[in-house]
Amino acid sequence: MLDRRLRRYVGHGMLTQLAAFEAVVQLGGFTRAAEALHMAQPTVSVLVKKLGETLGVVLFESTSREIRLTPAGAETYRFCQDFFHSLAGLDNHLTGLRSPTVSPLRIAVCTAAESLAPAMLCGFCERHPELRLMLSVANRAQLLHRLAAAVDDFYIFGTPPAGMDVHLHPLHPDEMHIYASVSHPYAHRKKLSLAEIAHEPLLMREVGSGTRQIADELFARHGFQPYIRMEMDNNDAIKRAVAAGYGVALLSRYAVSTKPRHEALTRLRVEGLPIRREWQLVYRNDKTLSHTEQELLDEIGLQAARVRAGDSEMSGANKPRKPKPFGGPTSADPIQEGSS
Repeated sequence: MLDRRLRRYVGHGMLTQLAAFEAVVQLGGFTRAAEALHMAQPTVSVLVKKLGETLGVVLFESTSREIRLTPAGAETYRFCQDFFHSLAGLDNHLTGLRSPTVSPLRIAVCTAAESLAPAMLCGFCERHPELRLMLSVANRAQLLHRLAAAVDDFYIFGTPPAGMDVHLHPLHPDEMHIYASVSHPYAHRKKLSLAEIAHEPLLMREVGSGTRQIADELFARHGFQPYIRMEMDNNDAIKRAVAAGYGVALLSRYAVSTKPRHEALTRLRVEGLPIRREWQLVYRNDKTLSHTEQELLDEIGLQAARVRAGDSEMSGANKPRKPKPFGGPTSADPIQEGSS
């Protein structure tokens, strides 16, 4: 029988209110939370307000610049994390009871790696025909929210999440370059400065994406205020706009084909670039791996070892580096500047 003190929570849609509140705190704002939850921003505001009224406390301090929790809000947020973690655990346990079939493998991948993930998993899926793969594509902010809520089994990040209790498994090195149209005046320049790029019209990913975070950090580190002409949440749209001559863009080499000129794009030779990072397969430390999931991690470990061995051989022979098959790391740092 439900405790009398708790009966006021029944019928208030509290689960939705808690989800909205948790997203606002996790993503640092009502607008970003609304985007992640696919709700209107006023709806999220109303849900959070009703949660405070239901609990009888004030959740946020009054400030126009940042999201700041009251002591009651902080306690409520801790409860949210525990509650959603327990709910995810219940769902995982019930999955096997709902159906005798093998549970689907849920993988969420950042948008820049959406072409990397299927190629990396293709062989594994062929060897496991019973496996049903559910692949979701989201930007970095949305991935962090899904990871915090344990929505998926694995996550693929370009820049590993900081301050979260997770396991990291290296997948494959990546490089980020500035791309322009093949007809751009800089297309045949042998050397460009970042200052020159900062004055060019830039086509940028949206705030909350990993690519945007790296771009903002790059220009800020060198004291430049870039000229942002347009923001888009889709790499293909950015590539088309770059090819049409609307500006230049910082993109992962995996977001561009192996032969950029086929897409009317060219890689510019910019000082301090490329930015090197490493794709990482991430999962929560509190996750219990199934036999199939452990097989996947073992295969990724073997791929990473092969790439490390290949890098050592090439380094000893003093040969130029080439892109490798999907595998492991080439750099210890997730984001590192190098010369082109």
